[in-house]
Amino acid sequence: MIRTEKNWKLLGLIGFLVFLFYTYIAYRTPLTHDDWNWGMNVGMERFHNGFKDYNGRYFGNYTELLITRIGWLRILLMGLFGSLMVILPALISKTTSLGVYLLSFLLFLTVPANMFAQTYGWAAGFSNYNTAAVFILLYLLIIKNIFMIRSLHIAYG
Repeated sequence: MIRTEKNWKLLGLIGFLVFLFYTYIAYRTPLTHDDWNWGMNVGMERFHNGFKDYNGRYFGNYTELLITRIGWLRILLMGLFGSLMVILPALISKTTSLGVYLLSFLLFLTVPANMFAQTYGWAAGFSNYNTAAVFILLYLLIIKNIFMIRSLHIAYG
């Protein structure tokens, strides 16, 4: 498909609708089991101890501290990272095909219920798994462009 302004507007609309979907899920999902620990004194004790002997997922731990204390930030971040999980694979494939974006969204919807619960129904799981996955996808997007530029440079000297 040729990249046109109309395509990008349509894909932007799809991305926004996906964002609204994940934002709604975040809005309707309450904090559960150890999310409450992170939102209370236990989370701050872990923070002040530098997460010593915990799990080594520092970015996820910082994210968990924030999203258990600031409700609107939890909803915003869960919506943003959920939509990025759908959009980034399509961007990596360098396409403007509506089908690729819809396929990416449908594949994320077909994950087993227990996996979906671990990543979207549990703030601690989200902050540790989804944030890491988004940063890996961003890394892949960046290095794909670097290798594409290098291969073009080698091919056309």
